[in-house]
Amino acid sequence: LFLSRMPNVQLTSLERVNLFYVTHELIRYTLETSRATGLTISLTVERRQLIFKVKDNSTPVDEAMAKKRSEEIKPLRERMDQIEGTIGLVTEQGSMVVIYRKDLV
Repeated sequence: LFLSRMPNVQLTSLERVNLFYVTHELIRYTLETSRATGLTISLTVERRQLIFKVKDNSTPVDEAMAKKRSEEIKPLRERMDQIEGTIGLVTEQGSMVVIYRKDLV
């Protein structure tokens, strides 16, 4: 529905594959390991940058859960490094949010 408002973004094959893989793995991790009952995935384009957010509604977020999720995203960091992107974990309104970014050329 909202994709019609997205600008035309050209990505290399490696960028497409890695962004798909990271998104897929984050969804899998959330479904398998969190206590979430809901998941929100968003993609925005801001200042020549693709910004992905994967947010779950697992509450309360405790230190052990944050540490586990941090460990889970380590292999994904390599994928993002390959395409000169970044990935990180934040807590937003009591929910876990993984944000990954890719600059556009």
